Amino acid sequence: MMSKKAQLVGLVLVLAIIGAIVGVMVVRKSSSSASESSGTTSTGSGSTVSDSDGDSTTASSSSGKSSVSKKKKTTSGSGSGTGSITSDPTSAKYTLSAFAIGDWGTTVTQDSCCTRSSTYNDYDVNAEDIVANLMDQQVTAASAPPKCVLSHGDNFYWTG
Repeated sequence: MMSKKAQLVGLVLVLAIIGAIVGVMVVRKSSSSASESSGTTSTGSGSTVSDSDGDSTTASSSSGKSSVSKKKKTTSGSGSGTGSITSDPTSAKYTLSAFAIGDWGTTVTQDSCCTRSSTYNDYDVNAEDIVANLMDQQVTAASAPPKCVLSHGDNFYWTG
């Protein structure tokens, strides 16, 4: 009877071999489909060869005569795709959203907030209501209600 270590090593080896076989099959399938779309294709009356620029050369022969014609692929703009843009992110309807609020404020002095807390009354008593109203407006205007609220920024100030 084999030890558990030997059985485990054998199992890992078998799984590695299966993984390698699957990997080779996937690579061969993708390379063969790529060569079919951009390589040589034969038809009954001739063959067509495409190069990497998209130009194609067609050679055909009938009754002892051969002819070669070359087609130039024309593209406009940049990029490798041949399709056109089909979506507009400004008009898309999103199904998932998050609301983020943060503050990266600063102070100009480094005195302690504890020494000023009893005498400092110059604060905005309406700030929470104003921020809550603005957040409500943004959430109401969103195409999808936020699933979470993210708070970020610095939270510690020398002066409070």
